Amino acid sequence: MKKTLIRAFSLVLILALMLMSVGCSSAPAQELVIFSWADYIDPELLAQFTEETGIAINYNYYTSNEEMLTKLEAAEGGDYDIVIGSDFVVNIARNEGLIMEIDKEKVPNFSNLNPAYLNHYFDPEAKYTVPYVAGTPLIVYDPAKVTCEIPGYNSLWDPSLADQLVVMDDMRNVIGMTLKSMGYSLNTEDPEIIAQAGKLGAVTIATNMAGRGTDIMLGGNAEFLATAEMKKLQYPEELIAEAKGFAETEDEEILEARAKFQELENKYKEQIKDEADKVREAGGLFILGTERHDSRRIDNQLRGRAGRQGDPGKSQFFLSTEDDLMRLFGGDRMKAVLARLKVDEDMPIESKMISNTVESSQKKVEGRNFAIRKQTLQYDDVMNRQRELIYKQRDMVLDGMDLSDKIIDMLDTSIEANVPVYCAKDAHKADWNLNGLKEKYKGWLLNEEELAKLDDLSFDEIVEMLKEIGRKKLDERRELFGDEIYKDLSRKILLHNVDSLWMDHIDAMDDLKEGIHLRSYAQQDPVVAFRMESYDMFDEMTATIRENTVQMMFTTVVRRREDVERKAVAKVTATSSGGDDSVKQEPVRKGKKVGPNDPCPCGSGKKYKKCCGSPEKLAQQAKKN
Repeated sequence: MKKTLIRAFSLVLILALMLMSVGCSSAPAQELVIFSWADYIDPELLAQFTEETGIAINYNYYTSNEEMLTKLEAAEGGDYDIVIGSDFVVNIARNEGLIMEIDKEKVPNFSNLNPAYLNHYFDPEAKYTVPYVAGTPLIVYDPAKVTCEIPGYNSLWDPSLADQLVVMDDMRNVIGMTLKSMGYSLNTEDPEIIAQAGKLGAVTIATNMAGRGTDIMLGGNAEFLATAEMKKLQYPEELIAEAKGFAETEDEEILEARAKFQELENKYKEQIKDEADKVREAGGLFILGTERHDSRRIDNQLRGRAGRQGDPGKSQFFLSTEDDLMRLFGGDRMKAVLARLKVDEDMPIESKMISNTVESSQKKVEGRNFAIRKQTLQYDDVMNRQRELIYKQRDMVLDGMDLSDKIIDMLDTSIEANVPVYCAKDAHKADWNLNGLKEKYKGWLLNEEELAKLDDLSFDEIVEMLKEIGRKKLDERRELFGDEIYKDLSRKILLHNVDSLWMDHIDAMDDLKEGIHLRSYAQQDPVVAFRMESYDMFDEMTATIRENTVQMMFTTVVRRREDVERKAVAKVTATSSGGDDSVKQEPVRKGKKVGPNDPCPCGSGKKYKKCCGSPEKLAQQAKKN
């Protein structure tokens, strides 16, 4: 019984299996250890079980699949009597030998379980598990047809009750499921249902009759009737579609199908002609709506289906004061008026005032939705303009553009932007932050001798000196690398910086969009605020691209691959060649290569690629060597 994993039908069945397992032991157990999801079993149910059986429950829990597997691995042979887990974890636990098979002989009523519950994809023979059905299902049936007692869910598999019972686990399906239990056919093809809503005496229930591209014809829709007949005659769907089309063709099969379809459509038109007249005499098509749509267009479309084929027609909508549309716009006020008048909740009320209130509510919802869509487009337009600029530059790089002049412009722009930050042109020299400026360019642009010269220079002289030194060193690196390598290097560096910083910019823009609407509390237009701040962020990003690109052009090291000539590093001697047979030569065995996703040999618990195998650590090791 130890470490037997059981998935139960319900909490009641879980406890039943607990009792059965304990009762079959050689000696009565005083404690039953359960391992399950946190708060999965009602404590009151556990207390009731203990009261009725005298067996205490030791309830252990986990909060994630990873935690469950970890605790199972540490259980060492028998810490848990019953384990309750998900399909995913059960499959892993079974494959790793963390759970034992169920001893069915120790569970007296195991054979009574319905076979439908035991056919599970990962445990088809139910060796390790008892599957469960979660939810709040109901059995729906017609008492006039089902006169026998319904003992439980196993009745669903009773051949004598076939097509008389249905299961419903969603209250939204109550109408459809009830009708099915009463013998009505449920057609899932919505257009076919709606198309035949104009037949005499037909009652059609649909979730949305508007906007489906289907005409409701009085007496029935001849086109859909002909299509249904073609399907009965085993015509393929593709051929039926061609039969209803008007494209020119010489295909004999299509022409034959078109002739057949036309024949059937004319036949049904004649049949429904008389029925259409009877529908008109009866009052035509009646549209009954249980709720109003947020959009007046949809309601008008639905209303327009009635009274347009020479029949009087009629449409009527029933709307609760608790409907979302009414609740948002004036429903509480109307509800209060009805409460003062002591109007019965079920009494239908027709009033011009109510109709006007509903229509005004729809207008407000339409206006709000339009404003939301417009605002979303404005946000996207800002991002799209920035995207066009970035991708235009990126495409030029990918097309092989020579960036030599571009790099010089970046250098000049960067210097002109950075120097005023530390040394304001109009400020006194004593107020300058020369140390900060020196630290900015120390090492990668200026050496110690060049840094010392800055103390005696004016603002303009500093700018010109930095530009001159930068251009001189760029020319030196071009001569060192060669034109082709220099051009390729500049393209790769710029592309790398653009891609990485653009991705960060996209994330920052998303974060800005989430909270920018709060600016409306300060009487600011969120769209205008978003546009201004996003452009500031874009300028900051482009400045960072320039800075990083210029600095990397001065610091990047290019290594050339050269053919290395193999040379002997040791001379063969009598001893090394095996002259002394008393010493056995052992081959040098190379250890197993550590993969990037393997645990790091240092014992940190991290992956090798994120620990000792990271580029930074490898570079440090190379310097030491």
